Amino acid sequence: MFKKEFKINKFLSLELRGSKTFIYVNGKEFTQCRYVLLNIPIDDIEQYNAINSIDEVLDNLDHSLEENSEALPPGTEFWAHCSNLQAWAEREYNVDLLDSKISFPLLKTLSQEGDLIAKKVFKEEIAKRLMRGEMNSIAYLIDLGYLKYFTQEELNTIFSSDNCSLFKNILDAFKGEDTDQFHEAYQIYKDIGVYLFSAIRKKLKQIFDTDNIEDLC
Repeated sequence: MFKKEFKINKFLSLELRGSKTFIYVNGKEFTQCRYVLLNIPIDDIEQYNAINSIDEVLDNLDHSLEENSEALPPGTEFWAHCSNLQAWAEREYNVDLLDSKISFPLLKTLSQEGDLIAKKVFKEEIAKRLMRGEMNSIAYLIDLGYLKYFTQEELNTIFSSDNCSLFKNILDAFKGEDTDQFHEAYQIYKDIGVYLFSAIRKKLKQIFDTDNIEDLC
């Protein structure tokens, strides 16, 4: 079988095997690349000028390359993957440059394999998404359990910041007429509560276990 390899850094590399491209982290297969490009229609390019991240526009893109895996020759697709991930790595794993469904799991795995930059960026980028209140991204991050990598104090700092837009966005969704957004916001609010109030629940359990109200202090 025909093979071609491309090393991005000490931890990250890609391999073309036959007609398929695979990502490797520290020599271990991470995933197969399913599609490459964000094929933004030229006539609509201006509407994407002010985006904060790739995730904000994914729903509006032409996904023809995702649906048609043979849209590009394997060699061309391989080098496109290499170029995209190399640019991502050179910009210190800026999650805004990739779909979060690949970038966050990849950052997590890089962190676990000892990449110190990835370890730092992993939490920073999650915090940024929480601060910006990006509902789709936050729902995804919660589903993967990524908030458990933060201490209670860190989460309190994020959610109590004047710059955190999450709760404003949740409130806006509650006031709006979009049923899907309402349900998504409600679920996020419930899930966030698990982390926000865990310290309170632990304290209450301690009170009931010891039957000592002074434990509340």
